[in-house]
Amino acid sequence: MREGGLTACLSFLDFFATNVQRTAVTTAANCCRHLNPEHFATVRDVMPILLNVLGCSDQKVLEQGCYCVSRIVTSFNKAEQLEQLITKEMLKAILNLLLPGTTNLVGPKIHTEFLRVLSHTAKNSPSLAVDMLQMNIVDTLYQILTGVSPPSEEELATTRNDSVVIMQALIHRPREHVYETLNVICELLPDLPRGTTPLS
Repeated sequence: MREGGLTACLSFLDFFATNVQRTAVTTAANCCRHLNPEHFATVRDVMPILLNVLGCSDQKVLEQGCYCVSRIVTSFNKAEQLEQLITKEMLKAILNLLLPGTTNLVGPKIHTEFLRVLSHTAKNSPSLAVDMLQMNIVDTLYQILTGVSPPSEEELATTRNDSVVIMQALIHRPREHVYETLNVICELLPDLPRGTTPLS
């Protein structure tokens, strides 16, 4: 990191053969395991490259790129840092990868990692939390939990909400996905007013 290895691994990635890309992005993911505050400028500068990696069709390259993004974002807690690291385009790319059925390139571990990224981001940056809500993250979270698209207003008006079907879908979801999805929901909800005691 100190000698510019992360930038060197990710620069000119598109010009290399797939096997070289895999090695380069895996090396970059390993560089991102233990980030310090002094590394912020370096990782901020490679985020546009990682955004392109999230659109890669090779499963290994995409997976390691996802680990890079996850490790970078969760290493920084200040709102101003997160808002420099995560653009609206990056949020859209993450939400697209989380949508069930949109890609088979991302495995359960990446889903869990990216749900943690979203909860970490919503917790530490109100501005990015608003961006998520404007991107219909509620619909995405509904699909993650149930495996189906949320009903339209017309469907809600004409059919009863079948809680049994929803509960069956939830039972078949990986436990970590349910837990991390609920974490995202909790972080997106506004804080309780001061002096309010939570329900016991």
